[in-house]
Amino acid sequence: MYPEYMSPSLEKVIQTRNKRFELAKSGKPVFPQMSAEEREEVLNKFHPDYKSDARRKIRIGPNKGEIITTEVADMLESHSSAAVGSAYVASERVPICRLDSIESRYLAPEANLFIKIDTQGFEWQVLDGANETLKRAHGVLCELSLVPLYDGQRLWRDIVDRLDDEGFMLWALQKGFTDSSTGQSLQVDGIFLRRHVLRE
Repeated sequence: MYPEYMSPSLEKVIQTRNKRFELAKSGKPVFPQMSAEEREEVLNKFHPDYKSDARRKIRIGPNKGEIITTEVADMLESHSSAAVGSAYVASERVPICRLDSIESRYLAPEANLFIKIDTQGFEWQVLDGANETLKRAHGVLCELSLVPLYDGQRLWRDIVDRLDDEGFMLWALQKGFTDSSTGQSLQVDGIFLRRHVLRE
């Protein structure tokens, strides 16, 4: 799970666990207090977000000039440059329901169910909330991202493997989102069919 170079640090954590636990129970500080300057020095030395190349300005879009982590900047720019007008401009809270919690209101027990998932990087969470609904489905159409376009999203390999474990075969790919300036495919739509349905 952890890279080999972390083994000495992990061993030290294990060896000092009981001592730290006893200090915490007694109300004594587990670690020495650091001044603001000391904290800044440690962060600059060890924290990845504090490295000189870890943050940069966004070059395009409505947040142009804002300094954020390089990974997020790359992600936002790849989407904005490939689809002008798709950049983030605001956020809004909306209610979210799990498919499993509402499917009985809309689907007859004998319905032949085909699920379409196009949720802008939220596909994994939709699947998390559809365990029982998926068992009834004969097919799924799911948007698959080939590169990171949304913060925290799962990419195509994870989705394909998960639906394969659920008993679905990747049947077809449909053209989705392409960067017109480079020709790079960023997203495709995957059609998945239930294996036992294909055998019938």
